[in-house]
Amino acid sequence: MTLAIIIGFVVGTVAGIFLGMFYFKNRKK
Repeated sequence: MTLAIIIGFVVGTVAGIFLGMFYFKNRKK
């Protein structure tokens, strides 16, 4: 695995978790 792939995977995971939490909070209201 290259550094670019690792960085892309980490950024994608963090962004996915953040968006998931944001969506869950908005839906819960």
